[in-house]
Amino acid sequence: MNRRDGLTAGLALLVMAILAGWANLAVVERYVVRGDADATARAVEAHPGAFHLAAAAFAAVVVLDVVVALALWRFLRPVHARAAALAAWARLAYAAAFAVAVTLLAAGRPLDFLRVWDAALGVFAVHLALIGWLCLRARAPRVIGPLLYVAAAGYVTDAVVSVAAPDSSVRVAAFTFVGEVALMAWLLWRARAGRRTPHAAGSAPG
Repeated sequence: MNRRDGLTAGLALLVMAILAGWANLAVVERYVVRGDADATARAVEAHPGAFHLAAAAFAAVVVLDVVVALALWRFLRPVHARAAALAAWARLAYAAAFAVAVTLLAAGRPLDFLRVWDAALGVFAVHLALIGWLCLRARAPRVIGPLLYVAAAGYVTDAVVSVAAPDSSVRVAAFTFVGEVALMAWLLWRARAGRRTPHAAGSAPG
């Protein structure tokens, strides 16, 4: 497992967290009212600059999603090549769907942006579950794998809720994202420590 790839993924995840956190909390969650198209339209009209900046931040996140997908694939490929490749493809598919969502936000359609994003997070959950499994085989800290499974379950729940009750503001992933933070912290710590995590005993390349 290449330390440089882990560092690349960790740094990209850190920048993503900052950009997405700001765009989501300072703009989307602040101005978008789920289930109220009129109130949301007024917010877009009153704060066009904020929505354009949020769209730009999310566009950068899409690019970073691609970086993370490729870096984690290279990093975890020695653990299990096929699972690492599938995880990468899942994240790339999510990034493509999220890119579509971002174009909707840039076009002044934040409610449609949220609908597409929520649905895409179901695909992102597949990525997280696979990364969690790979982390267990890679002998990462034991807590990371299970926490990533919990995060994946949270995103699946939110994707289902977005279809069953699209106007609902309940988002389970707001409480289950800890696994993603743990993964990022481990990647950065491991890069700084300069350690090479041993492969799992009996792990296969594919």
